[in-house]
Amino acid sequence: MTTPSIAVSSCAMTDVGRKRDHNEDAFFSSDDNFLYVVADGMGGHKAGEVASRIVVETIQDRMRQPTDNVEGAELIKTPEPLSGEATQLLAAIHLANQAVHHMSSSKDDFKGMGCTVSAVMLADTRIIAANVGDSPIYLIRNGEIEMLSVLHTYMAEHAALAPPDAKPLSEKYRHMITRAMGVKAEVVPSHCDIQGLQGDIIIICSDGLSDKLSPNEILAVVKKYGVAKACQALVALANKRGGDDNITVIVLHLEEHPNRVGAPETASAPPAAGADDDTRRGGGGISVDVDSEETSQSGTLHELNRDGGFIPTTDPYSVGEAITLTFSDRDGSTIIVEATVAGRDPKGIRVQFSEITEALLQRLQSLS
Repeated sequence: MTTPSIAVSSCAMTDVGRKRDHNEDAFFSSDDNFLYVVADGMGGHKAGEVASRIVVETIQDRMRQPTDNVEGAELIKTPEPLSGEATQLLAAIHLANQAVHHMSSSKDDFKGMGCTVSAVMLADTRIIAANVGDSPIYLIRNGEIEMLSVLHTYMAEHAALAPPDAKPLSEKYRHMITRAMGVKAEVVPSHCDIQGLQGDIIIICSDGLSDKLSPNEILAVVKKYGVAKACQALVALANKRGGDDNITVIVLHLEEHPNRVGAPETASAPPAAGADDDTRRGGGGISVDVDSEETSQSGTLHELNRDGGFIPTTDPYSVGEAITLTFSDRDGSTIIVEATVAGRDPKGIRVQFSEITEALLQRLQSLS
């Protein structure tokens, strides 16, 4: 595991809530290991508690191994090339899934158990996030909050793929997850690998928190209290609003980082509700044509960095899909960049450049 060139602080907290008699959430948070994991269990007779514990412990054990350890790597089905650290994290999730599935299949008391998992690791200057299920991972950057994870629920996947005028699904689909740890012998995590910036704040939580607070409410709490008191304040507010489920939250702050920007706590307030995607993504972006085997569209690339960027879209791209990005230079020539879809959420897709030179990156930056 590559040691990050950063200084980081975090806080973590879990609470049983006000309606449950035991806690099926589990977490791991380590500023020494630069690893942060939340798992939310499901299954009767405390089986969910067992599943979440197995997942967190298995991921910890696998992540202690050297980066070149290939155990579990053969289980990864992602077609795009991954960094060694991303491979390590996804391999750990696959091994954890196998461990829960084996326990569920071999012991009657644990049949049907499973859990979600959301994990973040810091490697060099990068943020690597991966998830299965509906426990969200949020990134606060420059006073705005966005979701790094992908919600694996019927409601979220319908919203991501349906046309803008489609009728939304009813609330009963909000917590019907489409993927979970241990339910099947194989699982497909979503993941992203992005450059971190000084001042970035990451929040990982179970739905006991995200069901009670909107992203902008979470943002307001973190900006008001900072990392030291944010966990306590978030948990207290979720309990005040009913505490219907177990509540777990990790708040992680990149205090020092080679890529320096203003810290989110001192940045301007987030845009008002209803602001368009260009405003939320920070400026007009760069016009781009996006081509895949199935579709072609014109769009706008935001958050340009050496790894890639973000393109708002409702088109049904899949994670790992190969795409071609075509930009128009100021002199009328075209710039073609091969990329893959590294992640998606209901607002669009995060793209990862397959290969880009410093000169080509500077050309793209000149277009913004």
